Amino acid sequence: MESRPEAKKAVIVVTDGKSNIGPPPVRVARELLSLRWEDTDGSDVVWDADKYGPQVEIYAFSIADANTVELESIVSRLPAHVFRLSTFSLFADFARSLHGGLSIRSF
Repeated sequence: MESRPEAKKAVIVVTDGKSNIGPPPVRVARELLSLRWEDTDGSDVVWDADKYGPQVEIYAFSIADANTVELESIVSRLPAHVFRLSTFSLFADFARSLHGGLSIRSF
């Protein structure tokens, strides 16, 4: 994956908050949080975690009755990284907004 090594990365998880397939979400989240982008153009850019914090931050958007423990286990250990929407209708509106307002009926 190519990306500017000096830029902070954001991962946005949109979920119903109830994992049921694949590897445990916390394992995948820890792998993502451990990623570091290295200089590939000779500029010697190194991410300064002490100055800027983690290079990758994970945010989660979920429905209100989501598994809070699971959500908290996958997001970055910083404030304001879990957001809850109260209904599936609001969730669908949110998903549409991420897709530029496309009128796709299901997400």
